[in-house]
Amino acid sequence: MTGLMHPRVAHNYAKAGYYPTDNQTVERVINALSLGNVNQRTRIIDPCAGEGEAISKIVQALGHSTIESYAVEYDQERAKKAAALTHYCLRSDLFDTVIEARQFGLLFLNPPYGDMTPDTYYAGNISSIDDKGGRKRLEKEFYQRTLAYLAYGGVLVFIIPNAVLDEQMSTWLSSHFRELRIYQAVDKQFKQLVIFGIRTRVQDIKKEQRAQSVERLQVIYNQTQDVEELPEEWPFEPYLIPGSSSELKYFYRISIETEQFATEIERLKGLWPEFKLRLRHTQTVSRAPLAKLSDWHLSLALAAGEIHGVVQLPISGRILAIRGDTYKTKKRHVEIIDDGKGNITEHVILTDRFVPVIKAWDMTPDSAHKGQLFNIASGVNQAKLEAEQEAELETALQDNPSEPSHNGYLPAMMPNIKFPLGRLVYTPGIQELGARGELDIFPYLKRHALGDWGDMEEMDKSINEQVLKMMVDGHLQDRIMSAYVIDEACDLKIWIITEYHGYDGLEHVTTVLLPSEY
Repeated sequence: MTGLMHPRVAHNYAKAGYYPTDNQTVERVINALSLGNVNQRTRIIDPCAGEGEAISKIVQALGHSTIESYAVEYDQERAKKAAALTHYCLRSDLFDTVIEARQFGLLFLNPPYGDMTPDTYYAGNISSIDDKGGRKRLEKEFYQRTLAYLAYGGVLVFIIPNAVLDEQMSTWLSSHFRELRIYQAVDKQFKQLVIFGIRTRVQDIKKEQRAQSVERLQVIYNQTQDVEELPEEWPFEPYLIPGSSSELKYFYRISIETEQFATEIERLKGLWPEFKLRLRHTQTVSRAPLAKLSDWHLSLALAAGEIHGVVQLPISGRILAIRGDTYKTKKRHVEIIDDGKGNITEHVILTDRFVPVIKAWDMTPDSAHKGQLFNIASGVNQAKLEAEQEAELETALQDNPSEPSHNGYLPAMMPNIKFPLGRLVYTPGIQELGARGELDIFPYLKRHALGDWGDMEEMDKSINEQVLKMMVDGHLQDRIMSAYVIDEACDLKIWIITEYHGYDGLEHVTTVLLPSEY
């Protein structure tokens, strides 16, 4: 079944709502416009530019190099012509663009005419149905979209059919603009109205003025009063187009079509023009350094990502996959100053320290260590260092568990710990167990620092793991807690809790306590 369409409506769809402004109307509109400041940059925009003739004539008539013209046009052929006549032109659906608000001194808006159709795709998934179940008008959608582009004090030139000036449109115009003037276009074929106004804030228009303006526009809409034709000689002071002192940050299309993408690829050429420049290093021969790298050289090389890949050791023939990195730690130094008057001041000094780390994965065939991951230390026997650090910590804790040495701070860091323990605090119950020789705290501290949460519930263990993932710059953002059964017969259990108190100058604090002391 084929539906019938009125010839005028069919013609409207065939032209996609495109009705360019006639030349006489444009020339008379120009007579009503003037620049507010000829020495300041002025931006004007036509978001439905067609072939760009109207906005081009306005620029030429105003005649100053400070004017910048911006255009948006959906049709490809018309957009090409508009691009040749304007400074900046987007070939795009207006609703598929990002244009910065309040950056234009003149908005010349002659939108497409007619109803939005449900079988037509509109960018941004805009519905074609209004709140009352009817079809939306294209003129109203374009008005709402483009109003934000116009700066306060900017000039609107709005060209629409008389039939669009209903109560809703009249209310919008009366709320957003002052000094509204309405004329008939010179070409009477489409019963077009030419509306001038200066944008203002809604709160700056009094309620009585708004009501009077709406009433006046409705008289025109109902055709109970003849509307004067746009005068050939403008009888009033011209509308002054304001300039702009700020930069325009956003004026671009969101999506890109296949043809546009191909054009950009052809223009940019990708990386092929720089092929030799960017890939030349693969053809060069690597040379061994003249001398052994210092820690400083090693850190720089690691930070630059230059120490990586597969290497074969010349003597042993071992094959290693190498990966290097550098991380930053802080060295803590505490100074206690006594001024001799009973005042004691403690200064905590934190010094940045960059530590190079190289990890190796043994890939040697038939090797007993194949597949093992290990650290390569620079100039230090890493295994010996780790053993010495662990022994130092254990000795310090066993010497006097109730009064840890070094002001309660761990004298060295255990290797491979997941978080810093910081200062150790023992409750009276823990101190008493240590004094009687019934508790060796070091193994439990080590398990705690290595992420062995002991006899905690599975949910609590999961919470601990989440806290570890949220660490920032080596600092906990929440507390970590472990529980260990010391003697099942008498149900003796200890808790170890580590928290971060950076805001108190204490950094991390680890407390060892009995559950009854919590």
